[in-house]
Amino acid sequence: MCIGRRQVLLLFFISALLLAFLSGDVEAAKISTGGDFTVERDETIDDDLYIFGDIVTIDGKVSGDVIIFSRVATINGTVDGSLLVFAETVEINGEVMGTARGGANAFYFQGLTERDLMVSANTINASGTIGQDFYGAANSCAITGSVGRNMWVSMNQLAIDAPVGGDVRAIINELSLDPKLK
Repeated sequence: MCIGRRQVLLLFFISALLLAFLSGDVEAAKISTGGDFTVERDETIDDDLYIFGDIVTIDGKVSGDVIIFSRVATINGTVDGSLLVFAETVEINGEVMGTARGGANAFYFQGLTERDLMVSANTINASGTIGQDFYGAANSCAITGSVGRNMWVSMNQLAIDAPVGGDVRAIINELSLDPKLK
């Protein structure tokens, strides 16, 4: 399919209009694009945060929601809202007070979410504390941290070596349970 000159001009015009409407004097969130981005340990962002970059590190605190599109995302600090992250590698060591959602090749969750953890990844390793429900789709997943309520998963391999407060509903090929949990 070949895009003609008129279509390109129309797309440019529509994009320019969208930018004009979205770039008013009132900023509803902090937006960062390109390169590396870090929220330092002693830094607090009192707003929502949208980051489009290469390597993203949050060591400090964000008082709102966080949306990240990057190659590598590491959350060591605190997100008072919810988190949405898509990266090649995601590592959450800090706290997410809302729901943590994401997609990655490798997703490591060693932190805490007070609500749900919703992940689609090739590999999931969840050794942190999930306050409510876990929803996952992966090739392989190891749950070694606690799940407060229920699990709904679709995976090739699933290993559960931690307490689950409610039901486990799974579509899996291979299941491994800790003998203490049987």
